[in-house]
Amino acid sequence: MKKLKGFTLIELMITLAVAAILLTVAVPMFTETLRKNRLSAQASNMFTALNVARSEAIKMGTDVTVCSTINQVICGGAVDWSTGWMVRQGAPGGPGPVIKVWDALSPGSALLGDAGSIVYTSRGMTDPASGAAGTLQLTLTPTVCKPNERRRIDVNSTGRSMLSTINCP
Repeated sequence: MKKLKGFTLIELMITLAVAAILLTVAVPMFTETLRKNRLSAQASNMFTALNVARSEAIKMGTDVTVCSTINQVICGGAVDWSTGWMVRQGAPGGPGPVIKVWDALSPGSALLGDAGSIVYTSRGMTDPASGAAGTLQLTLTPTVCKPNERRRIDVNSTGRSMLSTINCP
């Protein structure tokens, strides 16, 4: 008689039990990793917008504005940047072509700033008349904030931006 090869029911049940235990541990950790990566990407997008605006101001030799926006067409002027932001040529309220637009943040985080717009001059410095006198701060805070998860972007008067991780309140 030929011997059949395969799994017994007990071996199959043990394998399924081990897989269930591994998934129970892995899925929450994977979800947490996705949340942290999303937060880092959102902070990097804002940091990129500031650097794009500064370099375009120097390259074009004119003022370039980074501003919060609701409709991705005009500057909103609100200190809540969660609805999206854009980089455009010229002053916040004046005419000028849009250089780049970033969409609203995904639910689960908020981006608040000291001002609704930052204007870079042709020398790459921030324009104090734009409301960004001294150091401007933009703070990205997740809804569920754990230690060292908040991101803060500081823009000083020379136009230099710095991204840092800070504790939640």
